[in-house]
Amino acid sequence: MKHYINTKKFTLIFIGLLLAVNIFATTHKILVWSGYYIFINEAAGTNILAAPLTVQLGDTIHFLPYDPPTMMHTITSTNIPSGAQSFNQMWQLPADTFFQYIPAVVGVYNFECTPHVSMNMIGSFTVSSTVGVTELSSNFKFESYPNPASDKINIKVNKDLINKSFILYDETGKVILTNHVNELTTSIDTYKIFPGTYFMVFDDKRNQALKIVIEY
Repeated sequence: MKHYINTKKFTLIFIGLLLAVNIFATTHKILVWSGYYIFINEAAGTNILAAPLTVQLGDTIHFLPYDPPTMMHTITSTNIPSGAQSFNQMWQLPADTFFQYIPAVVGVYNFECTPHVSMNMIGSFTVSSTVGVTELSSNFKFESYPNPASDKINIKVNKDLINKSFILYDETGKVILTNHVNELTTSIDTYKIFPGTYFMVFDDKRNQALKIVIEY
């Protein structure tokens, strides 16, 4: 068996998880109202400042007009989680498809309409990711090896997961890697992934996850 200097070792612990990391993706609507210069949480039917919006990781935030646009607005991120994609979207036609944003990092996202920030046209939404641990079920659909490993992992799946996509999250819920398997065993390079704890889930098996601890 070969030994390498500064190679990564993986301690693989197989557990079943109940992930509230977007089991089914949901679209949440934020309405832009020119009349009172506010952002509206559509689900609550009121100013988003009075009814804060909380979504799950991977949900879609859809900004839509509350009334026909009569002036220029922007949707500009002001203070968002580290590593999240910023946005600065001007009002564009057709207005019914104004702007969609899919957050990939948990945390609080603050935004404003820059031309009307003096009128307190601001808002925010919170992205959460809750992970709960359950016992490993006997029908676990995939595994990863070897243990320890160096620079790559091999993912072995049941045949019903062939051609399915998987997602690798870190402990904060940030998406680190997405890929798919096209055969019973697929090798994935991991040498660019920082040491830490990660969770691998398949898109249609989100109640089952593989916990991977990566070490140098």
